Parts: sequence; C-alpha cells; structure tokens
Amino acid sequence: MTQPQLSFDGDPNGQAYERWREQFCRQVANVDFVPVGEGRVHRTIAPAILPRLRLSASFGTPLSFVSLGTNDELVITMSPNSALSGAMGKRPLEIAAGDITIGDPSIKGAHITQTAYGNFQTARCCRARRCCARARMPKT
Repeated sequence: MTQPQLSFDGDPNGQAYERWREQFCRQVANVDFVPVGEGRVHRTIAPAILPRLRLSASFGTPLSFVSLGTNDELVITMSPNSALSGAMGKRPLEIAAGDITIGDPSIKGAHITQTAYGNFQTARCCRARRCCARARMPKT
C-alpha cells in the first residue's frame, strides 16, 4: 500500500489532487475535501493519533470538508481565524472565527466549509456510549 500524502499544494484539477483526495481524504480521514473558489489548493495537515482521540490541525486555502457518512465518531471543529459555515443534515451551521462546534460525520453529505485562508482544527472521538461499552467489556 502506498503511504498517503497528508498535505497538498497544487492545482485542484489534476491527477495529483484526485490521488490525494482518494488516498488521504477519503480512505484515511473519511471525508472529502472540496476546494472553495478558484485557483491553487494549499493544505498542510499535522495529525496526532491517540488511543481514543484523533487530532488534526491544518492550514491553507478554503476547503469544504464533506462527510462520506461512513464514520461513527463525533467531530469537534474550530477555526481560530476563519468563519465556518455548513450543514449537519437539514440543520445549517454558521460558526464565527474562534468558536467551536460539534458535528456528526455519520450524516452523509454533512459538511463544514472554512470560508477564508487560515487554520482549521478537528478532534474526532468515539461516541460516549461506544467508549463506555468498550470499557465495560470483559477481557478474554
């Protein structure tokens, strides 16, 4: 298996961008990254994977992060220097720069858009009922 490329800098209309979307965005992150506006896409991603929490900080041009509906985690999202907009199902989201929101990536098509060049941070964690159930399971 090819090691996924975490960051991308280039034209969003080409084979390199489509390969990045498939290998990293869809297969590793379980989301689709969709460019906002015209021109070059720049996204630097720094992940941290802990036992029950996955953290990711990224920086770059505006993108929409679109759920594939395949993830049963909760996601906590913030962007310290760019407003966010989006929707969780039929519920619209408008988040001011620096505010925090909780999303449900199990909703296919749920999305959040970073509206300006800047930082975007997420924390993905298991739902409490699933973590608690795992903690109570007897070890065999």
